[in-house]
Amino acid sequence: MGRRPKSDAEKELSGAYVKNPQRRKKAVACESDGDLGQPPAGFTNKFSPTSLAHLEAWNEIKVVAKASGVQLTDAQRIKVEALARAMVIMRRSEKTSDCKNVSELEKELGLGKIPTRREVEKVAEKPDADEWSRLTTPPAPPATRVQ
Repeated sequence: MGRRPKSDAEKELSGAYVKNPQRRKKAVACESDGDLGQPPAGFTNKFSPTSLAHLEAWNEIKVVAKASGVQLTDAQRIKVEALARAMVIMRRSEKTSDCKNVSELEKELGLGKIPTRREVEKVAEKPDADEWSRLTTPPAPPATRVQ
């Protein structure tokens, strides 16, 4: 078994780059400041049975990012697409491993918690009655029996 190659920091300390500057690797700028843009073509395909769910997840990620104060760029596009696909899978199955994948991607992107299917269903079942509507709506008359 051979020796491991020296790291860039070790080569810098040993003076290898002073002796031969062509050895130094050029830094590749992969980060971009562009906007996230439109969803992938697979998310807008009308013939795909899951494209609507993927598109909803994509839009939900954008809303959560805006609420969290995170600016998603086109450099993070692949992670956002993976998160959208993982969210659709998680909401179908609710397996622990799928939830873990979603939470890891959320942390990498710096987003807040994205709700699971059960949490979404609980909010949908809950009636939306605010304090003002209860105060301004008169109570219903008492029920009377007709004989």
